[in-house]
Amino acid sequence: MLGRRRLVGLGLAALAVGGKVVWDGADTLLAQDEDGATGALLGQVVDAGGGPLPGVTVTLLSASLEAGDLTLTTDGDGRFGLSPAPVGLYDVQADRDGFRTGTLGAVTVATGKTTQATVMLERRVPGDGGY
Repeated sequence: MLGRRRLVGLGLAALAVGGKVVWDGADTLLAQDEDGATGALLGQVVDAGGGPLPGVTVTLLSASLEAGDLTLTTDGDGRFGLSPAPVGLYDVQADRDGFRTGTLGAVTVATGKTTQATVMLERRVPGDGGY
């Protein structure tokens, strides 16, 4: 089992998982990976008008994640990220009360590259399930 510990400092929360650094914030955190087969997955969750959505639960699903699915929360600018991210295909799911779930499928993280992902959430209206 991988050791986990919470890191909080200078207003930036991070979670260290087996040598990788996951962050919730606009600042970039870097970590080393032994084999170098990593990239980065950075994203933003926005509403239908393009405005950033803070406090959105973002789940990254990928067979490349040794510890299983990874859950993050967007920062005040609606941003989230994983760096370094193991190379592979990811599904990105974003959930927030009052909005329909947003999903991006087959997001590719390539060696040495930064992949940008933007998820748009639409407001639920009366009559939608779970409203």
